Amino acid sequence: MRSLPAVFLTLNLLLAAAGAADISSTTYTLDSEFTSIWNGLGRDAQGNIYIAAGHRAWDYLSHEKDCAFFRFDFDKDAFVKIGTVRQVSEAADNWVDHTRFPAEPFDAAGKVHTSIREFKGKMYFATATTMDASTYGLELEFYPQFFRGSHLYEYDPETDRMRDMNAWDQSVMAPGNGQQDIAIDYHHDAIYGIGY
Repeated sequence: MRSLPAVFLTLNLLLAAAGAADISSTTYTLDSEFTSIWNGLGRDAQGNIYIAAGHRAWDYLSHEKDCAFFRFDFDKDAFVKIGTVRQVSEAADNWVDHTRFPAEPFDAAGKVHTSIREFKGKMYFATATTMDASTYGLELEFYPQFFRGSHLYEYDPETDRMRDMNAWDQSVMAPGNGQQDIAIDYHHDAIYGIGY
């Protein structure tokens, strides 16, 4: 197993007054465990900023592999971890561990490629469960049967709770696919995803 140097994810927040030419930046450190960002950034109508970051473990077969959801707390001037997708799905009994593979596909919450989007006061995002260097050969042989697929998550700022939107029927958003982005259809109350 290769050893990776310690990596800390930092985010630069650019602040500029409307119409002003001066821009300042501040660097924030999230969490030393969750250092992988592929997009997973969003903002709600109240100006709150959200980030979803993957665990630093690159091995999808690792029990540590997870993805955390953060909200920026302006009073604390810091990002605060709300929870992880694995914790939410396990609590809803909608998580299949890799120990059952190859008998059945498993869940691997590696990262979030989708934007975090607001719909009716709640925030939505989906996981991308694809391609990892240490399991790449296995994935090429079995993909898309390797993973169950992407989960769609909801965060309610009013209750400060996350929910696995696929838990009602113990399923996933897109079987065998990881979502790369989502779009909200406000006219038909629908969420669309694109992935592979």
